[in-house]
Formats: sequence, structure tokens, C-alpha cells
Amino acid sequence: MPEKDIVQIILDYKEWQVFECKRALIEPYKILETIVAFANAEGGTLILGLEDPEKAPKEARLIGISEGPDNISDVINLIPKEITPPLPKIGQHRISITNVAGNKDELLALVIERSTDVHSLRRGDTYLRRGRHNNKLTAQEIIRLKYAKGAIRFEGEPSFNVDIPDLDNELLKKFQEATGSTNVDILQFL
Repeated sequence: MPEKDIVQIILDYKEWQVFECKRALIEPYKILETIVAFANAEGGTLILGLEDPEKAPKEARLIGISEGPDNISDVINLIPKEITPPLPKIGQHRISITNVAGNKDELLALVIERSTDVHSLRRGDTYLRRGRHNNKLTAQEIIRLKYAKGAIRFEGEPSFNVDIPDLDNELLKKFQEATGSTNVDILQFL
């Protein structure tokens, strides 16, 4: 497909759960927030060098990444350093355009896949994409997201509210037999 057609599709597409566009001059950490939010949700495509559709009409949105080459470079370098755990590969595609000033330029499309992990920025913030917004999660929401993604399991969590005498000894003995651990002391088994 010719790049002209790709640009037209991008201009027609509305920002939502899996699509966002940002100018190249935006602060790099704002871009990282979107990348983390996409990875923690359904994945998505982030187009850099494109004005928000609510701020400019179609072709006037084609600003290009030449507006902020240092920011783009910073983002690419910060992705592996500032996102934890590290993201799987992020697709990067450059799309040739003629920018609003009439000069040759490019858009940068970052394709972020849905992750099975829960990702955060090193400074501690975790985001999730909901609709067209990146929502900062609370500690409780992060735990729920980890459960939903299978990153942690309830059965694997320690229980701090139960004492040994509270346990059902008959059930423990049955479980010991089922696992072939009958020669082990019950406290060692636990």
C-alpha cells in the first residue's frame, strides 16, 4: 500500500483504546506513559509527529518528527531503561510525509503489543489504557491487573491471617498423601 494511502488511513482513524497520536515535542515521559498503558491493556499503535485531531484539521495535523528529533531519540533510548519489566520488542515504522510547512518529513509509528506482564515506569507509576485515556493505577488496581493477567495467582500468595492450629489436619493429610509426601513432618510439608 502506498505511504500516501497509509497517511490517509492514519488521519481518518480516531484516537481510542488502541490508537493515539502525539507531536514530537511532547515530553518523553508522556510518551512512555502511553506505551506502558498500551502494553498493560490491549496493545496499540502510537503515531509520533501527528497533532491531536481535536486541535487541527486533517492535513494540518502532519507536523512530522523533525519538530522534535531529540525527543524522539530520547523516547527510543528511554524505553528499555525506564519501563520495567522490559517490554517485548516494539515495532517501529517510519512513514514519509509532506509536513504542514510543505517539507519532507516522517511520522514514527510505534506498535506496542499486549503484554502478559504488568509494566511500570521506573519512577513507580503504572498506567492502563481505558478508552482514549491513560489512567494511572492505584496499588490495589495494580494487584487486580496482575491477577487478571495471571502475573500473580491467589493460590501462590502467602496467607498471613491463618495460624497452624486453624488448619484442617485431615485435609492436610489427604493432600500429603496425594503428593507423596507422607514421610515428611507436617510443618516441613507446609
